Amino acid sequence: MQGVVYVNGVITAADAAVVPVFDHGFLYGEGVYETLRTYSRKPFLFSEHMARLRRSAGMIALPVPLDDEAIAAEVQKTIDACPDGGP
Repeated sequence: MQGVVYVNGVITAADAAVVPVFDHGFLYGEGVYETLRTYSRKPFLFSEHMARLRRSAGMIALPVPLDDEAIAAEVQKTIDACPDGGP
């Protein structure tokens, strides 16, 4: 199965994804990392993940530009773009 990824608002094949070399997080190593498991193409414990993401981002004064509803919509778009039924 070929995965897809969401980078800076663009969904693309995992093997074609790139992070721009002038990306602030890439240049300065600033960022937080959160993974999200899915079952039957639905995010698992989404609210808990978002609370942890926001808490971690707050520790380094990193703004999260979208609200949880908008992030959920982008996550669902990414799941829907997965070939072969996805995760």
